[in-house]
Amino acid sequence: MGRSAVRLLPRSAQLLTDLGERIRLARLRRGITSEQMSERVGVSLVTYRKIESGDASVAMGHYLAALQVLQLQSDLALVAREDASGRLLQDSKLLAPAKRRRISRTLPRAAAEAPAAVPATVPDEPVSGEGAVSNRDFLHLLERD
Repeated sequence: MGRSAVRLLPRSAQLLTDLGERIRLARLRRGITSEQMSERVGVSLVTYRKIESGDASVAMGHYLAALQVLQLQSDLALVAREDASGRLLQDSKLLAPAKRRRISRTLPRAAAEAPAAVPATVPDEPVSGEGAVSNRDFLHLLERD
């Protein structure tokens, strides 16, 4: 069974094409031929040419191997390092009113009447501490986007 085609959004496909072009330029700056590069990366010449063209069907490990040959692998550490969208989503959940928990109705009567270790409701608590965002700042961030 053959591989299925990788479907990327146009913007993402362009990013991969740009990466391939940057790999090609780095190779040329170092005076390495594509044949030498394919040998060092450990792929066929056809696959290496796909890397330089930004082909999405090439495994990410092969792209990383090409970056490693060019001594550019540390650049990969920058990918997804800052996750602004994820932090906004996380903060919005932290700032949302806490959901109320109910005492289970399936507890035996004696257990339901006994003082509970956990309160029946969770109080709304303000978010505080390092990295916390105030409601005003959060709304400002949402309006800015």
